[in-house]
Amino acid sequence: MPEFNDWFKYKGMVEPLKLALEHGLIKYETHREVIGPYRLNSFFSVNYNVAGLGRSYEVTIQDPNFNAIEDRMLCRLHRLTKQRFIEIAESQMRLALGEIDVEKDGPKIRDHLTLVYAVETQHPLVQKRFPVKPVMLTSKVQEMLMKARRAILEEIHGDTVRFSARLEDHAIRFACAASLLSYFQSSLDYVPISKEALEYAIQLYVEEAAVRSRDEFIPEVVLGKLNT
Repeated sequence: MPEFNDWFKYKGMVEPLKLALEHGLIKYETHREVIGPYRLNSFFSVNYNVAGLGRSYEVTIQDPNFNAIEDRMLCRLHRLTKQRFIEIAESQMRLALGEIDVEKDGPKIRDHLTLVYAVETQHPLVQKRFPVKPVMLTSKVQEMLMKARRAILEEIHGDTVRFSARLEDHAIRFACAASLLSYFQSSLDYVPISKEALEYAIQLYVEEAAVRSRDEFIPEVVLGKLNT
């Protein structure tokens, strides 16, 4: 949707972005045309710049309501450290030399998730060929989140927590979405949350909690405790 580029780069970006994150209808009218309505029900990526302040950061977006939007996101802070610079440069070189094939797995994942979406929405072409499978949440997911929560809180000094409880919901949603890659791998009438999806969701939870805590704790320390 190329119109998003216009909606989200100006001061009035917060309201349509909030609607997008909450799966609401987005509609935009000008004197010449009507754009939409759109409803987003999947993950999408929003990149925005921040000001680095030592081990902390500040959002440079002028709209004061953006904090409410950021609280609804999976927030990934990518500092351009020396190590990250080296990794990016080496990756670019491998891509230039043809050692990385970006077309190898991308189309397979896209086609797989397109089929899953068609099954889940009961598209007429696949409605009678594949059963609809919900993702099954188990006590294992809750136990892992509680263990991560305790490990994070042990590293935070004082009683103030800077991040929202929404982070745990974000982690669960991510684990469920990532598990859709194994949708057709078993004859079960549900999709189990895979070990890999859960581990990566916990990693996202810990790293994002560290970012929103202004690096009050080191995520690698917490992840090390969880792996012991």
